Order: sequence, then C-alpha cells, then structure tokens
Amino acid sequence: MKNKLIALITLTAISSFITKINCYAVDRITLVQPTSVNFVTTITANNSLIGADAAKEDTQLTLEDMLTYALQDEYLARARYLLTVEKFGQQRPFVNILKAEETHINHLKPLFTKYNVSLPSDNLKDYVKVPNNINESLEAGVQGEIKNIEMYEKFLKENIPSDVKTVFTLLRNASQKHLQAFQKR
Repeated sequence: MKNKLIALITLTAISSFITKINCYAVDRITLVQPTSVNFVTTITANNSLIGADAAKEDTQLTLEDMLTYALQDEYLARARYLLTVEKFGQQRPFVNILKAEETHINHLKPLFTKYNVSLPSDNLKDYVKVPNNINESLEAGVQGEIKNIEMYEKFLKENIPSDVKTVFTLLRNASQKHLQAFQKR
C-alpha cells in the first residue's frame, strides 16, 4: 500500500511538472514532494536541480560539484528560515538556526577559494515558497535538514581532501542538531 501511495504521489508530481512546463512560461517551478508540506524541491529556469536535490541525483560527483551543492543547500536553508522569520516573527528554533546557516556558509566559502571553485550565486531566496503557517515551516525545516544530512553523508563517502571532509562532517553534525530542534518543537 505504501509503495502504491508513493508511486501515485510521484506520478502526480511528474504530471504536475509536465503540465506546468507545457502550459506556463515561468522562471522557476516548485515541485511538491511526497510530504504534507508545499515547500520543497527547487528547479531553476533551465530545469536543473540545486542543492541537496541535485546532489542526490548526481552519480559522478566532483569536488566542485560537492562544494557547489553544499553551498546552494546552505543558501536555501538560510532563505527558508529567513522568510519564515520575516513572516512569523522571531520564533525559535528558526531565529537560532538562521544564524547557524550563516556560519555554515562562512565555513564553506574558504574552500571555494582554496580549490579554485566559483561561488554559486546567492539568489536562492527567489526559489523558496513561504509556508502558510508555522507548522508547515517546521515540517519544511525537518525535510530540509533530512535532505541536508543525506547530502553530507553521501559526500563523506567520497574521496575528498581532509579539510573538506572536516567541514562536511561539521555541517552534517550541525544539521542533525537542527533536525532535533525542529522535531522538539
């Protein structure tokens, strides 16, 4: 039954995606994943996934890819929590985690310089949909942190420089704490 439900939700999402592409000229499209939250996978205008969603699909990761996906995902998280704070006020855990996301970004940026990788643009606020209520924001936080943890787990299985491994481990561990904070609330 669970597999049939997942298949139905996946087909619905794909159908919705195709309909949107065929019927509308849009700069960005947000797909609904199998969750109750209308706030998730982001596709850019050229139909490329970003952040953890892109990392999940990438089967030939390079160091440049991993750094780019990681920074994009941290930008997305920061944008998600910033928009939540702007809409619902200075509520925990969003306000605290928002500050942490800035720290995560600052941990990643020196690696771009060291490994001569171009920084991705920080315009991902345009790709985040603000939930209707605080409970949707919490659920989106949970889903975002789960994806983030999975992304770093995938990266840590790769052959990467020790300084990159240290930063990815630090960020994965921080996301695990963020996940716990969202689940407590």
